[in-house]
Amino acid sequence: MLQGLGGVGKTSVAVSVAHRLQRETDRVWWIGAQDASRCTGGLTALARQLGVPDEEIAVGRLADQLWRRLSALADPWLLVVDNADDARLLDGPGRLALGTGLVRPHRSPRGLVLVTSRDGRPGTWGGHAVLHRLTPLGDGHGADVLLDLAGPSAGSREEAAELARRLGGLPLALHTVGRYLAAVGQRPARFRDAGETATFAEFRASLDDGGAFPHPGTATALAGIWRMSLDLLTERGHRCVRPLLEVLANFADAPVPLILADPAVLGEDEAFEGVSGAEIWAALQALAGLGLVDLAAANGVDTVALHPLVRDAHGSPGRYALNARLLDEAAESDETGVPEDVERWPLWSALTPHTVHALTFESGSDDNELFLVTWTAAMLAARSLYAQGQLSQAGKVLEELVSRLGGALGEDHPNTILCRHNLARILDDQGDYDQARTIFEDILATQRDTLGEHHQNTLITRNNLALVLHSQGDYDQARTIFEDILATQRDTLGEHHQNTLVT
Repeated sequence: MLQGLGGVGKTSVAVSVAHRLQRETDRVWWIGAQDASRCTGGLTALARQLGVPDEEIAVGRLADQLWRRLSALADPWLLVVDNADDARLLDGPGRLALGTGLVRPHRSPRGLVLVTSRDGRPGTWGGHAVLHRLTPLGDGHGADVLLDLAGPSAGSREEAAELARRLGGLPLALHTVGRYLAAVGQRPARFRDAGETATFAEFRASLDDGGAFPHPGTATALAGIWRMSLDLLTERGHRCVRPLLEVLANFADAPVPLILADPAVLGEDEAFEGVSGAEIWAALQALAGLGLVDLAAANGVDTVALHPLVRDAHGSPGRYALNARLLDEAAESDETGVPEDVERWPLWSALTPHTVHALTFESGSDDNELFLVTWTAAMLAARSLYAQGQLSQAGKVLEELVSRLGGALGEDHPNTILCRHNLARILDDQGDYDQARTIFEDILATQRDTLGEHHQNTLITRNNLALVLHSQGDYDQARTIFEDILATQRDTLGEHHQNTLVT
């Protein structure tokens, strides 16, 4: 268990451990735990890879079957659970601290579970976890980092050590400053602008002189460092780096799939007017070059990731409307396709935390304005979660949508009814038959009044209600409804229509 504050290098240490172990085994797995969707989705994918049948996962035995198989492995293996800052996400059906959660002790003689988290409370993880606290680097090691990145032309080792001390030894800050000084140092002095810092001493002096940096290692100090980096990139001709970083920072604390940086949608915004797709890609590469973002592929999905501190410092509510449009366009694009399509699950897993996070956007004038742009993306994400067997997560999203849509559009609006219908299906699958039946009966009463007895949506609701009645053991009533639906469908749709065959 690696514990420490943001930017101290927990993930970097975990990556190093993973790379070392990959020399002797290919059984190295990495799961992000920033949100329930990615955590459960990653564990589900691992369980399937280890041979756990889908039917075992569907009935809620994911953790039991996964850890039984991991415990039986004789070869070396490593499971990294990264960024588990909210340890409650690892409880699952049990308790993490008691060893019955989604992550738990194992009996494999050569297996290792490595968790990274800001939460270092022993009671959170239980007596079976061994905690290793990572602390900021000392002046000497901090100087090594700065010299490795910026080179000796930036100053002496003593000056590097003084700057490292001023930065509080935080690896993220050292990394960002070192890259910045390296970028400035690549230009001859005559081509540097006034006030542009190129040495360790100059950078430390700029921190000491600026009132915006009250304490080394704080988000405020880092924001000032990143502002210098953005100034540098802007001077180099990357005119959209600031608004682009602000848009990316508005998304959830999870890797952002590049489909959410669509040049066509960005180009409709004033801040990106006249900016081409090539310029946006160049800006992303430039941001990555200075360590402000990371470009990577996860499960075949190209993403851009921001450190949580970078995200916190650059989020801009004024760009929420643009984020909402990006999400809406991405969710209904040909690339994302149908959420139930297995081939699209990796992309939907990457999109889901951002669609859910967007439900928190507020416009400042009309609380429903941005919600009505993003609700479709969230509903499609819930469908993907449902298809992947993540019923609890899908249910939580739909409960939020039902509540918000009911307030914005009304309980009987077709969009509200659609989400209520999907929620009732999940409740039925989870065994909450009484609540599912109540919702279906309420929807059915509305549809009979507004659509008529023989409308296809009415018949679908009756069909699902009959399934709930069957689950409750009311076979006679269920059979009566099915027979009545079937007679109507034969008359209106024909004997071989899909809906007739389903009934």
